[in-house]
Amino acid sequence: MGARSIVVEDVLGRDDVAEEIAQLEECSAIPDGDVSACAITFLASSVKRDGDFASVAGKAVIGQVVIVTFPIDGEARSYILEAIWRIPGPRGGAEQLLNNHVPIRRELSITFGGLVHSVPAAYFCQQNGVSTICSHSAVRTLVSTMTGAKVSARWLNELWSYDPEARRVTTLQVAEALREFGLRSVSYDPAKSPDGRDKSWDLPALLADSGSASLLILADGGTEHVIPVLGHTINSDEWHPIGAKLFKKGQEDVSSSSLWTDHLVVHDDMLGPYYCLSKAGLLPGRDAPVKPKLAMAILPAGVHVSPIQAEDFARQILGILIKEVEAERFGRGRWWRHLADCRERRVFRTTLISRTDYLSTLPERATTTEKKALLAASLPERMWMAEISVPNVFLANKAKLGEILLSTSTFPTDEDEEAVLETMVGFRLPSLISYRDPEGDASQFIVSRWSEHGYRAIHAPGHHPNWW
Repeated sequence: MGARSIVVEDVLGRDDVAEEIAQLEECSAIPDGDVSACAITFLASSVKRDGDFASVAGKAVIGQVVIVTFPIDGEARSYILEAIWRIPGPRGGAEQLLNNHVPIRRELSITFGGLVHSVPAAYFCQQNGVSTICSHSAVRTLVSTMTGAKVSARWLNELWSYDPEARRVTTLQVAEALREFGLRSVSYDPAKSPDGRDKSWDLPALLADSGSASLLILADGGTEHVIPVLGHTINSDEWHPIGAKLFKKGQEDVSSSSLWTDHLVVHDDMLGPYYCLSKAGLLPGRDAPVKPKLAMAILPAGVHVSPIQAEDFARQILGILIKEVEAERFGRGRWWRHLADCRERRVFRTTLISRTDYLSTLPERATTTEKKALLAASLPERMWMAEISVPNVFLANKAKLGEILLSTSTFPTDEDEEAVLETMVGFRLPSLISYRDPEGDASQFIVSRWSEHGYRAIHAPGHHPNWW
């Protein structure tokens, strides 16, 4: 990150530090006065004396760590009470790393030399193994990053009636703490999917691409560890999503965009911030003893369907729609033909979107105004959007051919093949757009001509420009 100087300050007098130390002393036999705390601020500019602080530009502030040191078992143990560290990138973080997207972030304040600066960061902290464990760190990370509020160990321990001897916190207690700050968590088993296959990677990857924070709970049989997932990386040159299936007959003709997500960007309170967790690290094997046990997704009220389920519904629905549109000879243009004939493997990318954001993705033309008004009247406030593309369009152009919009709370009511249509709230395909009738029977869909016959950019507000 290009650090040229550091500023070290004693912060024992800070209120949050004093409260942390008091809680540490209450949970252990540490003698009063044997604990120290310092803040280390890293700068990309040269600072030689206190008088230089005022000349430090905001973009030169890389980050700050607050380190607490205390005696335990005859040794000194240090841990990071908090770290506010600029999102990694060249030129001191002024640029973003290629294909490295961290949408779970906010402007966080750093104080040094009596001056306050803010940096784009995801809050980080470590457990101390006495008054806190990884569950404390995970909650503090998400709450501080997503709401700006500070959470103390004392507050969490009182809420949870935490026993430092037992060192145990349940997922229900984690959810309770998040709820106190307006963060609603939904727990999913990453290994369960509609088709019965293990989707341990797909679920957190789709959530990350959707800009939804999550907590990934890893287990090795006897021990569990929780880490916040804050972003992901993309590798458009990855061979296996397409290449591994080229020579196999009978393979399905669809792929999920999660196949090109090669890492999750996580904070691990045992290691540090902004680590990249690869898919290989979660696959069964001799060198991967841990496996995902649970994913706690932070989602708005009313969202119950997981992105995995929504994507599975969309795959089924697309097959039904193509069959019906082809029977009526209603589709137009070469891209409709390309999609309908399945000339390439279809790629689905499923993200959460609001009605307002979806309408903003549609073009403003004389021929679209009326249909957009009908869409605004019929679509729910929030929905899953399964964008549909083909590899060459998705990877080379970051583009799609259409999308299927799905309810965030509706599941098919029976096993009938077409019951899956109950989950759909609308769709757009080359030359076509459809929505529920807002003025008549809401169970009926209106299918209309649409002026877009080609592809256009995927919806990725959480992605920065330095990608692909």
